[in-house]
Amino acid sequence: MELQALLELIDRAAEEQWEVLDLDRKNISEIPSAIGKLTKLTSLNLAGNKITEIPTAIGKLTNLTSLDLSHNYRITKISAAIGKLKKLSRLILFGNKIVEISHEIGELINLTSLNLSHNQITEISAEIGKLEKLTSLDLAGNKITEIPTAIGELTNLNSLNLSHNQIIKISDAIGKLTNLTSLKLNSNQIAEVPLWFQPNQLKEFEFMVVTFDNHGNEIQQEQKSNRYFVQSLGEINAVDVPYLNMVEIPSKFLISSASGEENKIDLNHPQVSSLFMAKYPVTQAQWRAVVKMPQVAIDLMPEPSTFNGDNLPVETISWLNVQEFCRRLTNFYQRQNGITNWIFRLPTIVEWEYACRAGTTTDYYFGDTLTLKLANYSDRTNLNDTVQQTTAVGNYLPNAFGLYDLHGNVYEWCEDWYDNPMQYGGGFDRDKFICGGAWNSNFYACKLTKHPEHTHYEYDRRYIGFRVVYALAGTP
Repeated sequence: MELQALLELIDRAAEEQWEVLDLDRKNISEIPSAIGKLTKLTSLNLAGNKITEIPTAIGKLTNLTSLDLSHNYRITKISAAIGKLKKLSRLILFGNKIVEISHEIGELINLTSLNLSHNQITEISAEIGKLEKLTSLDLAGNKITEIPTAIGELTNLNSLNLSHNQIIKISDAIGKLTNLTSLKLNSNQIAEVPLWFQPNQLKEFEFMVVTFDNHGNEIQQEQKSNRYFVQSLGEINAVDVPYLNMVEIPSKFLISSASGEENKIDLNHPQVSSLFMAKYPVTQAQWRAVVKMPQVAIDLMPEPSTFNGDNLPVETISWLNVQEFCRRLTNFYQRQNGITNWIFRLPTIVEWEYACRAGTTTDYYFGDTLTLKLANYSDRTNLNDTVQQTTAVGNYLPNAFGLYDLHGNVYEWCEDWYDNPMQYGGGFDRDKFICGGAWNSNFYACKLTKHPEHTHYEYDRRYIGFRVVYALAGTP
């Protein structure tokens, strides 16, 4: 795009108060200072050009929430102007020649997604630790040799890509990222995996448990902790290595069911053996990783879900599909660790409800009232604020065991047949329990104090997913 044409476009955008400007692949080599007039812009795309530096005028775009400067291949540093974009939540600088993460990055306090992949960065500076809201960080394809302590301060991070660098050691800082659902470390020079990263090496994590009254008002906060282990879903230097966080479920935690409900499972003495349960429903990235493992009985589609996203729960999968998933994962684990008496499987209905309650007797693990701030479900009285699809796992508050998304988002398959052994009635000999409600369920379907639901074991629906448990073979 010729300079004059660009200036005319900027004038028009300023006059009409554009909020979005897409200048992708326009052969631009210099950003004119006139760009600073576009103070209403919230999204600016300058990808695929020949820009060599980020001008001061960019700093005047204080309403920007998204800035894409990827594939320019000539930008060598992050200018001071970037640090003025306090509302920025998404910054893409993929495919340039940036050599350091400057202090300006640390000023972007609202940043949730940062892509600095395929640059020439050799060191992750301490500035990165200031990005407390960051959920996605991509530093693939640089020249990074070590993972600094500051990475451990990004406690909201759920996706971290450090592949194709020169890292030789997995830092303990990674172990502090207890919300991670995707970690990529392939194509590095890692020689040793730390004990805490290996299966069955238990590590502690902390979380806040919040209780609400019948009007949805917060009445109590309590700091809790629990133990977990990390189960990698691939070889540490393989391509794309997501993993599972498997949380310990105490076996002697006595609970009791709410009274006055018919046909309830008796949970006064739940008979739950020692087990670990996935912190979140299985995500689409985790599903794809296991699909790559050797087939046991049936084929699995790598992309079965209706709603797409690495950190969205996998859905549109049948109970049979999940059985194949568990068998592949178990075989991989047993080959990797030489352990044959522990397996991955679905929870039973008793195990699922026991883990969800975590000692409570209320309708939901946070109280007796459900609101859209507490779970992803369908509020028929407030459809404008209802998401109406799945959401990324871990977006809502945990229960007292540190498990997330047990109310809403997706129903979760259970191991049991519907009429065996709980005596709920007959005539459904091909139905399996599903628990927790989903994004399209009303508040009642999400309750713990209701009759569990069920559906045909071969059905795959866009509102049914699952989470796995890790338990001794032959239990319960």
